[in-house]
Amino acid sequence: MQRNLYLLIFFSFCTGTVSAQEKRAPNFTLTGTFSGKHAHTISLTYRDTSGNRIGPEARIKKGTFSLSSYISSPVYAFILSDKKIKPQGPDVSNGTELFLTPGNMTIALREDDFEHAVLKGSPLQDEWIKLQALQDPVNNIKDSLYSIIFAIDRAGHTDSSLAARWAVAEKIAQCNKQIDQIDYNYITSHPQSYLSAWLLDNLSQVIQLDSVERPYNAFPDSIRTSISGHAIKREIDNRKKDEYTQTYYSPGGTYSDWYFPSNESYQSLEWTFVPVVDPPASLAKEGLLHYYAYNFALVNASSAVGGGYAGFQTNGVFKDQTEGKVINFSIWGSNAGKTNGLLNKANDESGGVQIMYRYDWVVGHKYYFELKQGPSGIDSLGKWWGLWVTDKNTGRETFVGEQKVPARIDGQIATAWSDHTSMFGEDLHWWHSLEGEIKYTDCSAFQGSSMAAIDITANGGKVKPLRFVNMVNSGQPVTGSNGFKSVNCAVSLYQDSTNFNVQHNLGYWPTPAPNIITASPAPAQHASK
Repeated sequence: MQRNLYLLIFFSFCTGTVSAQEKRAPNFTLTGTFSGKHAHTISLTYRDTSGNRIGPEARIKKGTFSLSSYISSPVYAFILSDKKIKPQGPDVSNGTELFLTPGNMTIALREDDFEHAVLKGSPLQDEWIKLQALQDPVNNIKDSLYSIIFAIDRAGHTDSSLAARWAVAEKIAQCNKQIDQIDYNYITSHPQSYLSAWLLDNLSQVIQLDSVERPYNAFPDSIRTSISGHAIKREIDNRKKDEYTQTYYSPGGTYSDWYFPSNESYQSLEWTFVPVVDPPASLAKEGLLHYYAYNFALVNASSAVGGGYAGFQTNGVFKDQTEGKVINFSIWGSNAGKTNGLLNKANDESGGVQIMYRYDWVVGHKYYFELKQGPSGIDSLGKWWGLWVTDKNTGRETFVGEQKVPARIDGQIATAWSDHTSMFGEDLHWWHSLEGEIKYTDCSAFQGSSMAAIDITANGGKVKPLRFVNMVNSGQPVTGSNGFKSVNCAVSLYQDSTNFNVQHNLGYWPTPAPNIITASPAPAQHASK
């Protein structure tokens, strides 16, 4: 299994129900020791020849456990404890992949460090470790590339950073192709290996059908009738029936960019959001949200400090807990924050402070955002930037909070805003669609919502943009890190090219979204990201 597929395998094994297994005498025993204080049981998860999930488990008694069951052939499995590191999220620290073979095996497990467990007595596991050594040079490059991606994302999205991100993503895609080729070479050169069958099963959905059939037909009967062999045969049969010609979908995104005069110094930014349509409650029930964010960056901002965003999230997630309608406000690299809302002093995404403020907006109201120097002013550690939101229909003003950012970034003064701002509309269904955790076969699975951005100004309304650009990524192909392919569903924008106002429409609309901006939709331009 290549790195970065680890979670995908974990989720696919740990969802669904455990099937009853035909009663047969056990032909493998896994005896282990466990070092830790919080777990009570150890369980295995693997598939049988029919594709059903089997899940034997055993109690931990005085630091030891023993699992016995039947497998018709060597098989890929996942072992995990019942202790969760993050109560609201997946537990990956206390689970790891392994290969079971008939016979007696041993394993030593340490709480919160299953990744380094050593399995003994499984020839297939030993074979897998040798193959991983062949993949390691490429995976090391991938790890360094992902570090670059994460740094770019923490800094916020600009035209140049988006181009850089896609360049790095293309390099990661090339690494994935190299690893797939290593695996395929192994398959064709080791037809007697159960590991080859498992590797081919993993590749069978993403390579040409004849490239699946050739090595499969070269396998001896013992491999073709193994658990992975049966899975490959099912895949071949399904593809021949055209069951896998189905197109899968991901949610589309919307993007706007505003450009102010470059000869000005900007001490404040202002914009007004108008919620046009909220998503239905079913989106929140899925644990998902839509995020409409206005993006900004300080003059001389770096990839790690000075970029940021603020906007409406329909069901904000703060430290693994959903909070309903919120304003989400982050500046990359901020070193302090103050708010009457929720404060995260160490936000993984921004590398700085995150402020999340519960805010029950009303559809149709106009919400005036002001980003300017905060009440705490300037001190030796930087300048405080505050965010205020005013409901223009009621006149009620809310101070969301303030964040302090170094006044110098890489030795350069950074106490004013850049002349380029932007906005995105994001549908978090991509959490599930990107790598095929959920295979969406119809765009109607993505609930609709709309948000307008109007009256975009700077310096207290004194300066207006010179121009703007609006884009969507409808129809763009998407490839996850595991090779899963999907296509972005259609989304739309309405724009007022005279006043530089725009309306972002996310999700599926059986009829066009209500239009509060102009009588005709914006041209269907495609985003470069």
